[in-house]
Amino acid sequence: LHLIRHGETAYKWMSDIVIWEAKDFLLTESWIQQAINLWKKFNEQWLVFDKIISSSTPRAIQTTENTFPNREFDIVDALKAKSSGDWEWKLKKEVYTPEYLNDVYWFIPPNGESYVMVEERAVKWINKFLLENKELNRVAIVSHDFAIKCLFLHFFQIPHSFVESLRIDNVGQFILEINTDNKVKLLHWNV
Repeated sequence: LHLIRHGETAYKWMSDIVIWEAKDFLLTESWIQQAINLWKKFNEQWLVFDKIISSSTPRAIQTTENTFPNREFDIVDALKAKSSGDWEWKLKKEVYTPEYLNDVYWFIPPNGESYVMVEERAVKWINKFLLENKELNRVAIVSHDFAIKCLFLHFFQIPHSFVESLRIDNVGQFILEINTDNKVKLLHWNV
């Protein structure tokens, strides 16, 4: 299972603003090239994927299209970014309360989602997918750091307090091996 974070968008440089969803943002030209470079790397290594899946956000779809040109892929809402609700486009210094900063995993912004909610939807989807697709050998999933971090915490039973310290690079891969007994082994992080 190759979990791949989408490429970078222009909003990355707006670090003082809450933009978790950035629903309509597209990749910058340099990150389109990074996705193409990943496609070249897969080709050089003769990696063939049985199934390709993308989050439903435009930046994930665009990353998928450039990493896997001329391939069909499924689009899955359960793998989308964490909703920032009413906090979207607000200054962090105005909305990041001590309550949020003390427990980012459980805190729900107004009309948004907590990490727990992202974990629940992503884990529910991945468990069903794995159960129904045991015959697949290699799967690529293009998603977001929030969803990938939540899946990582779930698979390896890591305490939620580590969620913010995990780093997943844009177009970075988190590669897992999952056997038929659902035992999970981490093969690579940020390849």
